[in-house]
Amino acid sequence: MNYRTKTLCWLTGSVLVLAGVNVFAQAPTSAAPTALVTAEGPGEVFKKAQAIYQAGDWVAALTAFQTFEKKFPFSLALPDAIYYQAWCLANQARHQEAVNVFQRLITGYTNNGLVAEAILKQAECYRELKDVKKAIELYRTFQIRYPKHELLPQAILGEAWANFKGGNLPAAKTIINTVRQRFAHPSLPVHRHNSRAHPN
Repeated sequence: MNYRTKTLCWLTGSVLVLAGVNVFAQAPTSAAPTALVTAEGPGEVFKKAQAIYQAGDWVAALTAFQTFEKKFPFSLALPDAIYYQAWCLANQARHQEAVNVFQRLITGYTNNGLVAEAILKQAECYRELKDVKKAIELYRTFQIRYPKHELLPQAILGEAWANFKGGNLPAAKTIINTVRQRFAHPSLPVHRHNSRAHPN
């Protein structure tokens, strides 16, 4: 669903507010899965797992989506189920496990529309793991693979944030200035895509 984007970057002890960009990837919402599923069978199981996720029970939701995967290994909604599993793990601060599950989506479904978001979230997980080098690598991978993606500003600012957290303040400032020049132009929209933002 659409959301109002915002970006806060803490540099040199102050808060720099840049209009219209969210540094962080957004979690799944109640949006329908990428692939259509029927009202019965796998569709019903998927919807129940989704409802558990929306209720904020990450442990139970993880189990539910894992069950979906086991019961329906050939479902067209399987990439979505894997995506949700990774988010359930990330929401529990099980970041390394989340990275591994996101990787299953990235390598197993290379042409799926969720892959770009999975790469971006992987970068954030590595940042939480304090592996700044890997986080920056993934942010740059996103920028190279998806130069026109709606989440490109988040990837660029994520790289800036990772540099800042890694102590490379000059690099962070340079990237921030680049973002301000590149995305502040009125002809360049800076709203986010219709991602699965975490329900309030």
